[in-house]
Amino acid sequence: QGVVVYAFMVDRTGQLVGTPRLARSSGFADFDAAALRAIRATLPTAPPPSALMEGRSEIPVRLHLDFSNPMVR
Repeated sequence: QGVVVYAFMVDRTGQLVGTPRLARSSGFADFDAAALRAIRATLPTAPPPSALMEGRSEIPVRLHLDFSNPMVR
């Protein structure tokens, strides 16, 4: 059971800018790595709304992923 948090930047075209940073580890290296693979697999994404991009070339994103095992209480 745990939570992993990655921080990264996305540009106005939906492309990843730089390398996602592990902001908070779940404590499980395999889960942290799987979360990073999921981020890379989903980008590029649709361009962010223009209202979010006002005066910016890129925007910060923080992705929180929670996982739990229903077999563990």
